[in-house]
Amino acid sequence: EYGAQYRKRFCIDAAIMDGFKRRQSARAKSREGGGEYYSEKWIGYILKSGANWKGPIKNFRLVVDKGAADSLVSFCMAGVRKISPTQFEVRRTNYEPKQDLDILILD
Repeated sequence: EYGAQYRKRFCIDAAIMDGFKRRQSARAKSREGGGEYYSEKWIGYILKSGANWKGPIKNFRLVVDKGAADSLVSFCMAGVRKISPTQFEVRRTNYEPKQDLDILILD
């Protein structure tokens, strides 16, 4: 099923789905005639096969900026910390990527 693959690729959990449904419902109520539009942005970073350097990344830092405070973002990494209304940070020491990174932003 495409939906299951999509949820797995971007680590979409129940909290993201609930947030999306709330925003979609609120926006649909504010529009005459119903029907809500949203956009998706996909960002992919090759980390796994690009890991041809010698040894782990000593100080790895990733900052994902979702653009607008009311946008939603989802990606597969543990230890994500919100550092601003639009930015999320991941830090690792001696990081060895095991998979590529796919980021989904919903506007």
